Amino acid sequence: MNCEKCGNLVIRTLSDNCVSRIKLYKKVAYYCDFCDEIFIIAKYKDVLDKHKYDGELTWLREQNPRLKADKPQEKITFIENAGGCICTKSILLGKTPVKWCFRNKSVADADSGWRFIGKDDTEAYITVNSNNVVVDFNTVAGIEPAVLAIYNMPVGTDLYIDKDLENKIRFFKTGTNEEIKIKYD
Repeated sequence: MNCEKCGNLVIRTLSDNCVSRIKLYKKVAYYCDFCDEIFIIAKYKDVLDKHKYDGELTWLREQNPRLKADKPQEKITFIENAGGCICTKSILLGKTPVKWCFRNKSVADADSGWRFIGKDDTEAYITVNSNNVVVDFNTVAGIEPAVLAIYNMPVGTDLYIDKDLENKIRFFKTGTNEEIKIKYD
């Protein structure tokens, strides 16, 4: 289900039995992490008061990773002047780990060329422009430090990350599945 206002994927829904004659719980509303609002599903808008679930809003906001910014986290600079990169919102929100890493030709002086896509990101998700954001490379490195090891790889690099059962991270070339041996300095 996608939000009617912003189009982003909805992960928190509200169910109620007040709309069912036999008192079955039905999905009647949802909370959008991006809009920070509760929306009544269209077919129940005439039946339910717009503010019926305002009491749940406080709890939902506490669960929203986007709103935890009021507790500022210190930004760590791993690489000075690393430049920007593009990554999916799902990575930034902690919904999915970094999976695909590729480097395009820079489109601006401040662009490192790196692009990051999450493990659970679908093609439909990544083709929506609003699901992709420009951030400092160090921001992604703060989420997945392993990307520091590939920062200096050339334009055209196209890799995916694999974690084994012991959480050892390895990089493989997309398409050939050839493992890339990373030299750590």
